[in-house]
Amino acid sequence: MADTAADYRARAAADLAEAQQLVLPHARNRMLHSADRWSKMADVADRRVR
Repeated sequence: MADTAADYRARAAADLAEAQQLVLPHARNRMLHSADRWSKMADVADRRVR
Protein backbone atom coordinates (compact mmCIF):
# COMPACT_ATOMS: atom_id res chain seq x y z
CA MET A 1 0.00 0.00 0.00
CA ALA A 2 1.25 3.46 -0.85
CA ASP A 3 2.18 5.43 2.21
CA THR A 4 4.11 8.46 1.01
CA ALA A 5 2.76 11.78 -0.20
CA ALA A 6 4.42 11.24 -3.58
CA ASP A 7 2.63 7.89 -3.99
CA TYR A 8 -0.71 9.48 -3.13
CA ARG A 9 -0.10 12.36 -5.54
CA ALA A 10 0.80 9.90 -8.30
CA ARG A 11 -2.48 8.08 -7.74
CA ALA A 12 -4.37 11.38 -7.82
CA ALA A 13 -2.69 12.31 -11.11
CA ALA A 14 -3.55 8.92 -12.59
CA ASP A 15 -7.20 9.34 -11.58
CA LEU A 16 -7.29 12.83 -13.10
CA ALA A 17 -5.83 11.51 -16.35
CA GLU A 18 -8.43 8.75 -16.45
CA ALA A 19 -11.23 11.23 -15.68
CA GLN A 20 -10.22 13.29 -18.71
CA GLN A 21 -10.73 10.27 -20.96
CA LEU A 22 -14.12 9.23 -19.58
CA VAL A 23 -17.26 10.22 -21.43
CA LEU A 24 -19.97 9.29 -18.94
CA PRO A 25 -20.50 12.07 -16.38
CA HIS A 26 -21.03 9.68 -13.46
CA ALA A 27 -17.80 7.79 -14.14
CA ARG A 28 -15.90 11.06 -14.60
CA ASN A 29 -17.25 12.45 -11.32
CA ARG A 30 -16.29 9.23 -9.54
CA MET A 31 -12.71 9.54 -10.80
CA LEU A 32 -12.54 13.23 -9.87
CA HIS A 33 -13.78 12.37 -6.39
CA SER A 34 -11.17 9.65 -6.11
CA ALA A 35 -8.42 12.06 -7.21
CA ASP A 36 -9.60 14.54 -4.59
CA ARG A 37 -9.40 11.89 -1.86
CA TRP A 38 -5.87 10.87 -2.89
CA SER A 39 -4.84 14.52 -2.91
CA LYS A 40 -6.22 15.02 0.59
CA MET A 41 -4.39 11.91 1.79
CA ALA A 42 -1.17 13.35 0.33
CA ASP A 43 -1.75 16.60 2.21
CA VAL A 44 -2.22 14.67 5.45
CA ALA A 45 0.95 12.66 4.78
CA ASP A 46 2.86 15.91 4.15
CA ARG A 47 1.66 17.31 7.46
CA ARG A 48 2.59 14.08 9.25
CA VAL A 49 6.19 14.36 7.98
CA ARG A 50 6.63 17.99 9.00
